Amino acid sequence: MSRPTAAQKRMWGRVFEAGCMACKQDEIFSFPEIHHWREYGYRDHSKVFGLCPAHHKEVSAVKGIPNRHLNPIEFRAAYGSDHELFEKCKKEIGEKL
Repeated sequence: MSRPTAAQKRMWGRVFEAGCMACKQDEIFSFPEIHHWREYGYRDHSKVFGLCPAHHKEVSAVKGIPNRHLNPIEFRAAYGSDHELFEKCKKEIGEKL
């Protein structure tokens, strides 16, 4: 995978400022990590949204909080698909991707 471009990194900054897309649905603000939405098995640096560590990675999982990588089915049922969260993030940051 190639490295992100300067424009993609600037967009990631806006994604970071928008916060965790899952926490936002629970009316909480949490600083996120960048989650790449995989499409057809490939990561695209332009298709990202924010997820806090508790919602994102297995090693940061918190009991009772659906985690995207640990239990993707439960996570999607609670917060929506990667595509839906990506679209919400785009609206939030006003990005035209």
